Amino acid sequence: MLHNAMLRAVQGTAFTGPAVDGNNTYATASELASHAVNLPGAIVSGNILFLFAETNNGATLTVTGWTEITCGGGFHSLFYKVATGLEGATQTVVCTPTAQLVAVTLKVSAANAAPIHASGWYTLATGSGSTIPLPSVTSTIPNTLFVGFGGHIGGGGGSMTENQSAVEIVDYAPASLAWNIAACKKNLSVASSLAVTFTLSAAKTYRAGIAVIVAPA
Repeated sequence: MLHNAMLRAVQGTAFTGPAVDGNNTYATASELASHAVNLPGAIVSGNILFLFAETNNGATLTVTGWTEITCGGGFHSLFYKVATGLEGATQTVVCTPTAQLVAVTLKVSAANAAPIHASGWYTLATGSGSTIPLPSVTSTIPNTLFVGFGGHIGGGGGSMTENQSAVEIVDYAPASLAWNIAACKKNLSVASSLAVTFTLSAAKTYRAGIAVIVAPA
C-alpha cells in the first residue's frame, strides 16, 4: 500500500519547470556567407534561446554571443544563449564557406541561467535511413525540460514524428529545399532518463540530432 501511495504521488507531481513558449523557422536555397535567421517574438531578459541549424556542405557556423553545443557531425549545429531582452527579430549566422541553411529557433522561459543539465548528439549518419535515434539523456533533478532536435538534408522533404510521448514543437520542410528539421519536448517532473527517436516519413540521408535537458530556474 505504501508503494502504491508513493507511485500515485510521483504520477501526480505537478510540473513547475521550464516551458517552450515561442519558436520560428528560417530557410534559403541560396548559398550565403551570412544568414538573418528568424527569432521567436516577445523575447525578454532571462529567456533561453536555442538555434538548431543544418547546412548543405558542413560549413562552420559562427553565431556571435551564443554558445555552441558540440556539433553532431558537420552538417548540423546547436547554439544557445541567455537572452538580454535586446534581441531583434533576427540573428546573424555566418557560414564559412558560403552555404544553404535551414534553422529552427526556440524560446524557453523559467529556465536556469546555466541551462544545459545534460545533452547528447546522434552524430551524422550519411547512409539512407528512416530514423534519428537521439541518445538517452538523464535528469538527476526534478522539473527539467527535455528538448530534442533532429534533421536531414537529403532525399526529399517529408515529415518527422517522435515517440516516448514527446510533444512536437515544430516540423519544418521548406518548399525551397528537400530537407526537414524538427523539434520536440517533454516535461520531466521527476529525475529520469529519456531516449526519443524521430521517425521519418521515408528513408533519408545525412541525418543527425541532439537531445538536451534544460534545468529549471
